[in-house]
Amino acid sequence: MLTTDQVPGAPNWVELRTPDVRAASEFYAALFGWERDAEVFRLDGTAVAGVREAEAAAGSWVLSFHTRVAEAAAGSVTAAGGERAEDADADTGVLYVTDPAGVRFGLREPGPAPVLGLVDAPGALWWTQYYTMDVPGAKAFYQAVFAWDGMDVVLERGAACTILSPAGKGLAGAQGALMTTPAEALGRTPPASWFEPGARWLPYFTVHDCDTTVDAALARGATLVYPAETQQAIGRQATLLDPWGAAFAVNAGAA
Repeated sequence: MLTTDQVPGAPNWVELRTPDVRAASEFYAALFGWERDAEVFRLDGTAVAGVREAEAAAGSWVLSFHTRVAEAAAGSVTAAGGERAEDADADTGVLYVTDPAGVRFGLREPGPAPVLGLVDAPGALWWTQYYTMDVPGAKAFYQAVFAWDGMDVVLERGAACTILSPAGKGLAGAQGALMTTPAEALGRTPPASWFEPGARWLPYFTVHDCDTTVDAALARGATLVYPAETQQAIGRQATLLDPWGAAFAVNAGAA
């Protein structure tokens, strides 16, 4: 599962881009117990996420991945059909890029920029999932950039899924997945903004109780995308949009 090991291709940061940093900080503090320290969310003093003001009206969560040399990785991105984004910080070794579907992600090399100090614990990142209608295309792109290992599996209800791991880490080192989920599989119509990007990285955060967290989020203005449900060996989880449109999921692990 997800760890804090700094190995190439592993998720090493997740950052909230939001039009209202103060109000969003209060929202996530109520859900996960986070405290904001400048542009870093901390849980009991440990960095668990970042936050910065978004230029767009809608919020989003942006994942970053460990790379030894960000400039070299950015070259791999453009060679594979992606693009460089404008928000780069050469002094800290952080570059942002977009994949061919227009989904933004970060390339974060060792250095002064903060990285995840806690994962797979209540209030921390647990899993990363890429939703797209073109899983083969996404798989080809990201494997060209990060050399991820991919294992194709079929989930309980027949949905195709590719489990992702850093090169050589195998299933035990799985960090996320690529999958497609047609609207009809949801049994309801999600908010239009869920499909608007065409693809997205979705961060999953561990919580003690999925239903309690969902109720707290809805009471504070969130929108439900995927209702809470329990899946074998995965636990109980749900997907939401925060009040500013940033999508995230919560998971209470299987006993």
